[in-house]
Amino acid sequence: MSKISIVRTDEVEGIETPEGLMKPLTLTKEVLMIHMEVPAGLEVSPHAHQNDCILFMLSGSINLIQENSSVRVNPGDVVLVPANVKVGLTNNSDSNAEILAIVLSPNYASLEEFKQRLMKLMGGKS
Repeated sequence: MSKISIVRTDEVEGIETPEGLMKPLTLTKEVLMIHMEVPAGLEVSPHAHQNDCILFMLSGSINLIQENSSVRVNPGDVVLVPANVKVGLTNNSDSNAEILAIVLSPNYASLEEFKQRLMKLMGGKS
């Protein structure tokens, strides 16, 4: 029989990335869940990821940028970002924003593999 798994976000080590502080929470064959803290003033150029991603805005607000348009995302909003669609973001507020990112059909064998890939992208810094 399977058992539930509880991850306490405040106990997970974060990894600094160009998109803010990422805390990888859990990974299955179907989903990868990441808690993201987007610092005030952060701007991320449009880029694409290879998997569909669902963003659930927990707190704060950000602007998502696609091509020449921008949309404000507020707490409680849910965004579907399809695979290979270029999207950027800005946090123009005075406070950090928090997002729960749910990556569908992730291509990682383990959470540790995902963390190592993030660390490699960041040159080994966390």
